[in-house]
Amino acid sequence: MADIVLEGTINGIELAKQAKKYNIPSIVITANSDEKTVNKAEFTEPYDFTTKPFKVEELKYKFR
Repeated sequence: MADIVLEGTINGIELAKQAKKYNIPSIVITANSDEKTVNKAEFTEPYDFTTKPFKVEELKYKFR
């Protein structure tokens, strides 16, 4: 699970791409729900995509 905006040299979308190479499911989280951001995130084929703010209870069901 990673936010799209991360500090450092890699963002959450790049991290999801790397995880996919190793068949590791990812959940992308973002406060940005604009079409461009959503399309970039969906391109990585994440297990799920969640916008902030979210409830912890919602995430529990995504990890089952």
